[in-house]
Amino acid sequence: MATFEFDQELDELERTQGGRGLRHKLEETLSEVSGLKGELATYKAAELLRGEGLSLVKPEDLAGVTDLKQMKAKAEAIQKDRVEAQRILAKDLFAKQGLEGDELETAVETLFASPSGQSVDKDSFNRLTQTVKATGTPTPATNLNDLHGTDAIVYGLTHGKRKSLLSQ
Repeated sequence: MATFEFDQELDELERTQGGRGLRHKLEETLSEVSGLKGELATYKAAELLRGEGLSLVKPEDLAGVTDLKQMKAKAEAIQKDRVEAQRILAKDLFAKQGLEGDELETAVETLFASPSGQSVDKDSFNRLTQTVKATGTPTPATNLNDLHGTDAIVYGLTHGKRKSLLSQ
């Protein structure tokens, strides 16, 4: 039914405006199709990023890429660059807290290690950054065995128990 109505609309355009009207309709349709392709690529990118666990990459970073293999390769490259930038920032933050040498490297590796082998997510990194910037001392924990990841690092940095907590 919709095709019939569309055909009638085209016939009417041709009769009243000639080729100019048809050309305008074609350009409108091509523009709409292009917009839909872009929207579809954004949805594909979002699904790819969720599926691959690339939390530091946004679908907008992959704008203009429609091939899934190229999209994945570009997303992985962006993720790698951003993780490296976070590592550099973490290293700087720990260095400002007084860590040096092997202690510094261990703290950075501990921060970015996770049980699944993937890098720490953006929220954990932001929480650590906010904690390091905060002034004062966090409330001490009574059971150090309950501290994991960034909480253990922050506690160790603020309470001078660097070696014992970082080696666990």
